[in-house]
Amino acid sequence: MRKPLDTFDRPMRIALCALSAAAILCAAACEKESEPSDLGPRSPYGMIVGAGDCKLFETGSTDIDAPTNQDCFTWKYTADGTLELTHVNAGFNCCPGEITADITISDDAITIVEHELLGGCRCLCLYDVEYKIFKLPPGVYTIRFVEPYALGDPPLAVTVGLGSNPTGSFCVDRTHYPWYEPSGSPAEPTGRIVWTLDCDAKRTITPAVGEGAPPDMSCAEYRYESGGILRITHENAGFNCCAGEITAIITVEDGVITIVEREDRGDCDCICLWDVSYEIANVEPGAYVIRFVEPYRRADDEPLEFAANLAAGAAGVACAGRLRYPWSHERTQEEDWAFLDRLRGFILGYIGAAPCGGDGDCRYIAFGAKPCGGPWRYLVYSTLNADPVVLARIVDRYNAMNVVFNRRWGIASDCSIPPLPRPGCVLGSCADLHIGPR
Repeated sequence: MRKPLDTFDRPMRIALCALSAAAILCAAACEKESEPSDLGPRSPYGMIVGAGDCKLFETGSTDIDAPTNQDCFTWKYTADGTLELTHVNAGFNCCPGEITADITISDDAITIVEHELLGGCRCLCLYDVEYKIFKLPPGVYTIRFVEPYALGDPPLAVTVGLGSNPTGSFCVDRTHYPWYEPSGSPAEPTGRIVWTLDCDAKRTITPAVGEGAPPDMSCAEYRYESGGILRITHENAGFNCCAGEITAIITVEDGVITIVEREDRGDCDCICLWDVSYEIANVEPGAYVIRFVEPYRRADDEPLEFAANLAAGAAGVACAGRLRYPWSHERTQEEDWAFLDRLRGFILGYIGAAPCGGDGDCRYIAFGAKPCGGPWRYLVYSTLNADPVVLARIVDRYNAMNVVFNRRWGIASDCSIPPLPRPGCVLGSCADLHIGPR
């Protein structure tokens, strides 16, 4: 908090007043300088004044002051220009560290952007957070909370005339984790299609190296986000060339996420490959099997089905090989491996020389897929020139294609597991400390 101005040089001012011939005038001036109107900032400012613990919502608990499926705030405006706000059922990580906020105040708006210092646990929780805003003139303000886990929900925001409505409350409904139905059970998972890319549009796009599925595979790339949101893009999904509207029935039950894809019509006598992106909300963390039911997959085609351990930040790619129309396969075994080898060369080039300034710059990633499970090796890289998220996406795609080629060509291997590396900085480059400099 800024130090009150009148405490900074009061001794000097008192001394000057004592030496002045105009003692009475000086005393009046000193008295004026110590008036409360000169204390602290002159403009409105705000701060957090308290944050409660994770709310248990147990029967008989005193902290149930709003339904558990609602996100609310209360306000109280006092004659001295102080606005007291309490954000009720604010969503944060169960282990947030310190809860902080950026508070901005303009002539007609008060915006509170909430943050957490850490996200240390694999769960979210509801809290009550108290704020105070000082030196706020009476008027009409739009009060808005920007929350880290509200996703695309309606914002917690309302316009209030503080002069005519000095006290009140406002709520919005939330239908996803960490908000719950009043019964205490979490909201049901719900899924939707976010976008589609039809075959005509796909033909105009040349994927970058490490992006997109080859025409002989049906692939799914997924990402699990904080707040229970699962995003999946189905690449090379087979539909009629004139499919009209693409729809899907999405269910989450007993650890299995099933996406049954449909088309509302099939007006053309051809089938082609589309990309379809899904968003599934209210998916609790845990181990799942994700399964696609595709309208044009034959019974002897590989199913697009894979296991995924969903925790905040989890991501991956899985593919199924397809050899018949609308998918196409014209490569020999040697050409398949050459295709994979080109992607391998791109990955190694992206990692590069792996420069580093310390051990903290160095990491490793599992690379390749043995037929009996596990990686072929581990790659040590530097975060100074290889973005971990980008690298993981490309390597996940490489590994998924490696699995398909192993099945397609009957590849066998021993089941030994390569030792985990010990990444560190050696002579300015990241290396496996078990082996030494690169």
